[in-house]
Amino acid sequence: MVTKQQLGIFSEKAGTETEEIEGTLLRWPEWSVTGIILLFCFVLIFFSSIRVSALQLTQEEKLEDFEFLYTTLRDNYVYFDVILRRNNINWLENYEKYRVAINETSDDIEFYQAINSVILELRQGHTYLLPFSYYDYFSELYSQVAQDDSTYLAWVEELTNDNVIENKEYWETLLHQGNEIGSSVKEGTDDNNEVQATRSEEKSNIYFMESESGRTAVLGFRSFDYYFMETDKDSLMTIYSSLNDYENLIIDLQGNTGGTTSYWKKLIVSHIATDEYTTQAYLAFRNTPFVKRYYAEHFITATDKIPDLPNIPPELQEWEVLIDEKEITIKPDSLSIDYQGDIYLLVDGYVYSASEAFTVFAKYSDFAQVAGVVTGGDGIGRDPVLFSLPNSGICVLFPVFMGLNPDGSSSEEKGTTPDIILEGDTAKDRREELIRIIEQQ
Repeated sequence: MVTKQQLGIFSEKAGTETEEIEGTLLRWPEWSVTGIILLFCFVLIFFSSIRVSALQLTQEEKLEDFEFLYTTLRDNYVYFDVILRRNNINWLENYEKYRVAINETSDDIEFYQAINSVILELRQGHTYLLPFSYYDYFSELYSQVAQDDSTYLAWVEELTNDNVIENKEYWETLLHQGNEIGSSVKEGTDDNNEVQATRSEEKSNIYFMESESGRTAVLGFRSFDYYFMETDKDSLMTIYSSLNDYENLIIDLQGNTGGTTSYWKKLIVSHIATDEYTTQAYLAFRNTPFVKRYYAEHFITATDKIPDLPNIPPELQEWEVLIDEKEITIKPDSLSIDYQGDIYLLVDGYVYSASEAFTVFAKYSDFAQVAGVVTGGDGIGRDPVLFSLPNSGICVLFPVFMGLNPDGSSSEEKGTTPDIILEGDTAKDRREELIRIIEQQ
């Protein structure tokens, strides 16, 4: 959480500018009616230009937004029981507590904080409020994707509806001021700020090194962010050109919280694979019109028959759910180096979302052996859906799919257990441990 000492509305520089303006205004004749009227009009224009356009939700509007949020999640969310088992939080039964908290808010920033806290109680990496400071990033991304895949028009519709457009600058400015004056409000969460984490420019997104013996190459990826695909491509092609000089390849995903699955499908697997690789998994989702608006194609191929797998979450037997079998097949492309060595995927607890999807694919397709510690999960599925609250225009994202591992367990709940468990405390320790293990074989 970012907390700072409370500051005044104007900086010292702003105060100086105000004094200069006032000095100019005092040149009007002291008793001139026209001058007084003009002065009054000028002050109104000046202050209307510097203040944030105030939304100022009524208590009724705040409660309407909360009810809309609660019922939307109640009817469509798939992880309530997972969260209860994992965190001992019964979100649905906390309805009255959340409603009271919303009703006790005295202004818009307190309302945002309360709604954010309600969402944070779910403690799920793909469930969060859209950071308004990243609105343009999301809007541009989904607009681009929707040009090739009409599925994502629903996201674009939500992001561009009148209520969101009219209020996005207000919320961005208000929340920015709130952080500066010491408010505990923060857009997104430390666990969920995937956009912030993956778009960091402090370090190169990829790194390459070799073991002391020269037998093992290590290729690390800090992120699978969509925007790194273009910038990383040339560097990866250069690395791949000499990769067959090494007996072993470690693909290091430690600390990689995700991005887009297209990154590893198009820039990694297809460029080094020797054969075609396939995995199968299952997507469980609630049979509702809301879900159908976003992912209608899955309703065509899904069935209401629960697969006979040993670790199916019990709640899937209780809800009205549909199951869609998912298959991923990746073939070597024309530029593949046809890597002949052994491949290992090095993972940790931060591996999540798109990097988790790579982990699941690598393990169950036999593309690579997975080494490290149990991963963060939720790699089997599709993009979280996005909807906006009717009065505030605040946007909420959450997953509608529960991805099931090949044994039926929830990917979000169980993650992926590596083939090789490593004991090191740090990423460097685990990397060195893995190199020792594979070079002693």
